Amino acid sequence: MAHTALKGTRLWFDRGAPGGPPVLLVMGLGLRGTAWRRQVEGLGEACDLTWYDHRGVGRSDPLTGPVSMKSLASDALSLMGAIGWQDAHVIGVSMGGMVAQEIALAAPERVRSLALLATHGGGARSVLPPTGGIGLFLKTRRGPPADRARALLALLFDDAWLAGTDVRSVLAELDRDVYDPRSPESTIYAQLAAIAAHHALPRLRRLRGVPTLVIRPGRDRLVSPEGSDRLAGAIPGARLLSFPESGHAVNVQCADRVNAALLAHIDEAERARAG
Repeated sequence: MAHTALKGTRLWFDRGAPGGPPVLLVMGLGLRGTAWRRQVEGLGEACDLTWYDHRGVGRSDPLTGPVSMKSLASDALSLMGAIGWQDAHVIGVSMGGMVAQEIALAAPERVRSLALLATHGGGARSVLPPTGGIGLFLKTRRGPPADRARALLALLFDDAWLAGTDVRSVLAELDRDVYDPRSPESTIYAQLAAIAAHHALPRLRRLRGVPTLVIRPGRDRLVSPEGSDRLAGAIPGARLLSFPESGHAVNVQCADRVNAALLAHIDEAERARAG
C-alpha cells in the first residue's frame, strides 16, 4: 500500500505481485479500491494488478473542487505513469467504467484492452437508473445502519442470489472492502454530477482497434442493462457478455465467471499484441 502525489493530491493505491501483464482496476461511485478483492484474488496470479481510491474516497486526499470523468481519467493515467506503466489493460465497473472509457479516449495507445462492467456510455437514455434504483440508492445514504445495509444489498445484488447466500458474510465483505461511510456527501454529489454529465457515446467509435469487453448484468437496479447494449454497439468490435441473473455488483455475484472472462479477454489481447 502506498500514496502517490498527483498534481498536489495524494492518491492511495495498492499493487499485487509483479509479473504478468499490467492491469489497472477502476472502482465505481464512492467505493474503495479494495472492492476489487475478488478480482485481486482471481486475477492476481496471472496479472500485475493495481487498484486505488479515487480522490475524495477512502485513503486518498479529500476533494477540493468538482470532478469529471476526464479529470478522474487523468488521475488514472498519472497513476500509471507514477508506477512506471507505459500502458495497461484497464478494467472499470459502474462509474469506474465511465472513467475507463475516458482513459481510452484520452490515450488509446496506453490501453492494451478495455473491460467495462455494469456501466454505460452516457446520454439521456442511460443516466437514470431503472425503476426503484434511485429510491434504493437514497436509502443507502440515510437512516439507521441496518436499513442502509439492507438497501445496499438490494441495490447491488439480485434477490434470488441473496436468498441462497449467507447474507451476513456478504455484509461483512461490503463493510470491510466496499462501502466507505467516511466518503463525505460532497464526494458523492460531485461524482453523481460527473456521472450525469458523462456522454461518451458519440466519441466511442474512436476506440476502433482497442480490444473491448462489455459485461452486462441483466438484473441491475443501478445502471440500466440496455446501457450496456448501447455501449457495446458504439465501440467498433466490442464484445458483449451477458450475465442475465446478476445484479449490479456482477464482479462479486458472479466473480468466478467474470474473472475467467477477464483473463480470457486479457490473454486474447496479449496474443494479438505479440502477433
